[in-house]
Amino acid sequence: MRQLTVLVFFLTFLFCSNRPVSSMSRQAITGSDYGEVWLATYLAGMKIGYGVLKYNRSNGGLNFDYVTRMTVGMLGKKQTVTARSRVFTDENLALQSFEFRMSSQDGSFTAHGRCEDSRLVVETGNGTRVIHLTRKLYPIEALGIIVTRSHSEPGTRLNYLTFDGAVLDTMGTEVEVLGREMFKIGETTVPALKIKVRRAKFDMTVWLDENGMTLKEDSPMGISSSRVSSEQALAGEAGYPLDLLRIFAVRVDTIIPEGRRWRRMVLTVSGIDTTLLPASDENQRIVTIEGGDIRMEIKIPLPDSTVKLPVGTCRELLKPTVTIQSTAPEIVRTARQIVNGTDNAAVAVQKIADWVFRSLQKEAVASLPNAVDVLKNMKGDCNEHAVLFAALSRAVGIPAKVAVGLVYLRDGFYYHAWNEVYLGKWVPVDATFGEFPASAARLKLAEGELSEQAQVLGVVSRIKIRVLEFE
Repeated sequence: MRQLTVLVFFLTFLFCSNRPVSSMSRQAITGSDYGEVWLATYLAGMKIGYGVLKYNRSNGGLNFDYVTRMTVGMLGKKQTVTARSRVFTDENLALQSFEFRMSSQDGSFTAHGRCEDSRLVVETGNGTRVIHLTRKLYPIEALGIIVTRSHSEPGTRLNYLTFDGAVLDTMGTEVEVLGREMFKIGETTVPALKIKVRRAKFDMTVWLDENGMTLKEDSPMGISSSRVSSEQALAGEAGYPLDLLRIFAVRVDTIIPEGRRWRRMVLTVSGIDTTLLPASDENQRIVTIEGGDIRMEIKIPLPDSTVKLPVGTCRELLKPTVTIQSTAPEIVRTARQIVNGTDNAAVAVQKIADWVFRSLQKEAVASLPNAVDVLKNMKGDCNEHAVLFAALSRAVGIPAKVAVGLVYLRDGFYYHAWNEVYLGKWVPVDATFGEFPASAARLKLAEGELSEQAQVLGVVSRIKIRVLEFE
């Protein structure tokens, strides 16, 4: 059940230090105390990778060891990303501790954590995050077993709090039991439990065997995983890697002239309901709803040029996070050098946006972006530009957040990340394109940390956009 989650939460960026190698083909083995399952992953009908999940009983609970590898294209660059996660549960399959490691040609990332006293403590090389828990937390790797053991009848809806190392956060997960059916694997037919899982506004249909292990995962986005032998899983990917950005693009029939920073745009959005959109704010609001059409206006305000540093409001968005390390010495030092003593907040934002735009090499990077690493490597795509800009801004007293959604480029709307800064009002900034204020040719779908950002792809798979006005 985790293989599609990995691809959806970050378009594949994960690591394992040891790629599994087998001298002979192995078939799946599943039981109450031990199991091994291999999955092949497909996108738009092409094989892009594999995953293998092993589990065994230890100290009354289960230990899960999950390895995945995927190869895709991003901005014309081939990206091969591998990951390894290990989780340890108690006898009720609640999370006790986890280890996570990811790497690609762009670098590596590690994290580990543990549950203690109704808290999840997450440790990374960039700091510690404490998540307070209000109910029992389960690893996503154990969800299939938990649902199977519940013996729920068709039509039952179950709700769990789950954790996934790919986003280093907890998420509410809803499971609907659809029923039981016979499922064919090669020449064999086995009984299966069919369920629907929703996490982060993303739906997937999953077939589980009698022990709760995945037989198949399917999603409306054209992503699927199927149980195979180890030989089939390791056979390699098919052809040149698919370009993820183009696959998930939202095409429109209106050509918007480039080279201008549009201040206002009106769109009709369909295919989703308003619960999948962020609340209206000063930059983006819902105008009308007629049937399935949502009419939206994006209007970009001019920054208040009288606001001084430090900005004395929105203090939560001045604090450091695991990915936006605004108090790190190198971040603070660089930010002060960039603003060069100005006390005008708008001038400081312009200087930081210009510096990030000019300094970072524009390159697709398969990683979990964090500001300190971006400052060290000086390259990245929109995600890297956004976290670095946010950290530099917060370091000099400017409240800043990361927004994600869709931006218009040439022939349609594409996934993108940018920033918003508070200068008496929230003003969008796009350091990737060197825009302050940013153009209105964008649609915000989420804001915040990785878990919030991950929700965007579930929306992109369904959304349709029609451009009505731009000026």
